[in-house]
Amino acid sequence: MGEGIVCRASRALTFPEGLVSTYFGKQAWRVWGVNKTFFHDGTAVSKLEVSYKIARNTAKAASVNNVVLAMLERPVRVPGHADRRDWMLGQVGKAIASKFLDASSSKDARARNRSKDLVSSGRPCVFIQHTSRKSGNIPPHAREFILPVEYVETAWGLRQGKAAGIRVFYWQVKFQGQLVPVFYCQHDDASKEAARNLRLYLSRMWTEIECLAGCLRAISRGALAVEPRGAEAQELQKYINDAIKHIKRLGSNSSKIVGHDIYDIGYSVFETFNEQDVTRLEKALDVLEFRRNVVRAVKDMGTGSAPTTVIITQGVYMTKETYSFGPGSQLNQVQSGASATIGGPDNRTQTQIVNNTLTGLSAELEQLVLAAIKSGKLSLDGIEHEKTKEIVLEAQKPEPNATKILGALGTIEGALNHVSGIGEKIHAIADMIKSVL
Repeated sequence: MGEGIVCRASRALTFPEGLVSTYFGKQAWRVWGVNKTFFHDGTAVSKLEVSYKIARNTAKAASVNNVVLAMLERPVRVPGHADRRDWMLGQVGKAIASKFLDASSSKDARARNRSKDLVSSGRPCVFIQHTSRKSGNIPPHAREFILPVEYVETAWGLRQGKAAGIRVFYWQVKFQGQLVPVFYCQHDDASKEAARNLRLYLSRMWTEIECLAGCLRAISRGALAVEPRGAEAQELQKYINDAIKHIKRLGSNSSKIVGHDIYDIGYSVFETFNEQDVTRLEKALDVLEFRRNVVRAVKDMGTGSAPTTVIITQGVYMTKETYSFGPGSQLNQVQSGASATIGGPDNRTQTQIVNNTLTGLSAELEQLVLAAIKSGKLSLDGIEHEKTKEIVLEAQKPEPNATKILGALGTIEGALNHVSGIGEKIHAIADMIKSVL
């Protein structure tokens, strides 16, 4: 999106419990330095950005997903809004949209019975930027975007990505009935600028996605009706065409940092549409007599699928049923104890095994260690394999010894800190095992 209009938004919302030296997420993180900024493109798209600085308070910090939920649930108030109750930060969008409508309308317009749908809110998006040599306690089944090494070596201008110390994980959190995307970007000091650029690209792209989705949904339901071929229809077509171009450009810019899979985030425009919404939209576009290139661009956005990943709802890892992406690939619904393989257009695959029991998680830990042994990263006679077998055997007992399991996990994690690509996954599974002990 364009950012022609930028202003501080310190009074857009407030935190009644304060932020300075405040602890949350089971007192595992400290929060300070909140910034609130409002962006507007001068036409139809706007974004309220709330940013925190957070730091670990203890060595055993809560999982990143716990911190995400704590941020989304944080109580806020909207000064000047008719409803003076406390809202949760993740659901304050409607109140902010209502306040913006009042602020941007004349006194006479406010006095008239105007439609409240003139300004609508979209789903929030969470972006976490973490400067560290290793990833934090991320959900073990999160989707990772990777810039293939051959791209770094051969493609002109692609000198960032994992090879330069940046990794991006993606998952969704079901919050108040809506799916909130979470992007976790872990990077070293040398990749700080690339991580910042990625944050700007993805936050702008998500804003464009949600605004375009809201516009198309309003058209499909008849809430946004204009005279065919009239001046308003021309403006509407221009906005839709420009929005799609912006989404594609921002997706392309992001893909140069962490690989082309992230480009498909743009297809989230139709993520919340059902079959009936799509059918109504096609009919509405015909009635409005939109130009062929605009109709073709809209339909093109509906031909792809957003990247698949796990959906976290009340601590359970789920995926969408029969959700396809890329040529010849499909992800079926994953229930506890089941498994499914996700294959991307670049032939990379990652297997999802969802089992939040101690025996299931210990078996998954063993699979990761065996895979590392097979690839030559670990030795069959190494301490990691020995301790993993101890955990598996202990987990099968009627009353597992938690102290013994925790000791074995500590040995494994310590031994794998130096192993690129497997250490982070081991840490994630270890955190899950600790959570069920």
